[in-house]
Amino acid sequence: MSAQIATVGNVAMVARRAVRVIGVAGAALIALGVVVAPGALAQELSRTTTVRADGPGYVGLHLAEPIEFRGEHVDPPELRFRFSHGGRFAVAVLRAARPDAQGERAMVTSANVNHGKEVITHALERRLPAGDYRLYLVFDGGPAEVTMEAADHEGALSLRAMERVEATVAPVPFLGRNSGVARYGRAFSNRGFSLLMWDLVYDFGGGPGRKEICIYDDQPPASNAYGVGCPGGFNSRADAGNFNTGSVSSGEAYMYQSVAGIGGNFSAADGSAPRVDFVGAWLPVALWDRAAMAGQEQPAQAHSPTAIPQITVARYGAYRARSVRLRLGCTGAKQSCSGRVRLPGAKPRTVTVPAGGRRRITLPLAKPTSSIRVIVTTSGLRRTYRVRLRRGG
Repeated sequence: MSAQIATVGNVAMVARRAVRVIGVAGAALIALGVVVAPGALAQELSRTTTVRADGPGYVGLHLAEPIEFRGEHVDPPELRFRFSHGGRFAVAVLRAARPDAQGERAMVTSANVNHGKEVITHALERRLPAGDYRLYLVFDGGPAEVTMEAADHEGALSLRAMERVEATVAPVPFLGRNSGVARYGRAFSNRGFSLLMWDLVYDFGGGPGRKEICIYDDQPPASNAYGVGCPGGFNSRADAGNFNTGSVSSGEAYMYQSVAGIGGNFSAADGSAPRVDFVGAWLPVALWDRAAMAGQEQPAQAHSPTAIPQITVARYGAYRARSVRLRLGCTGAKQSCSGRVRLPGAKPRTVTVPAGGRRRITLPLAKPTSSIRVIVTTSGLRRTYRVRLRRGG
């Protein structure tokens, strides 16, 4: 079935019938065994980037060039996600480390819904700007792993260490049933800006039914909370229709300034008790709060070229006689920079650049072109530079 997309304010949500299964088989991953310590420089996104974690947390990633989503916002082929975990629900969120600089909607969410049978991915915009990002992995039930496949990139990267975050993944419990309407609800923290996600699998017994998701930004009322009309709160959407093909799964994500409760009500047209499996995830992030960004939400893994001496590549190079000439630099003031420099698909060349100095190197390039990508690896950190080429020089 095609995905349905709705928008609440600036925040998108995705819902889909769970009638197909996303396979996890694919090309074999090459685990490089790179271990990123807390506070380390952000690693560059690879063609396959795998993140493993024992608890909710994030790693820093760097996009050397923007990612353009040329098709739909939902399940874009340019960036695919695969999950492996033993719990009920797992979510990955790729968001800008500095939304004030990269854009407030520079975010992609992906959820492993319907008991791990389906992956739903949604990009808020058609373009992720270059820069530093955080990849959050939030889940329940033991270790988890997520693999991102970026079609226009190369290489493979495996990250293990993560900055831990305060997050909650928990079932949304049954509260009671009255006049054929079953209510479910759970309280979450309401501190600051939060990303609220949930996975919902429900079955009206093969006939028509109705569901309503209720969200509270303050404490729910003592009576009839999460009931029809969401007393004291607001509803994300009320559905009434013929869900006669079996169970239906919806994975949704919202950003709110505060979240005190999530739940809903469900009723089958024939009066029977619907089967509902509801789980929610709450992740505190100051995504749209610029004031908070200036204080509590400073990125711990932002790309800082002065933290570890790095080889840099000048913006312009020269092409002559089936070769390209590049100008390299070193960010270290007292320590020289050693690493490998290569063009895509070519063998790397090991080079050393003196501290605070410059060096020129020549690499083979069969055909002239206006620009090339130059891949530099220093101290296990890879960076890609776009270099414009001039004739001669």
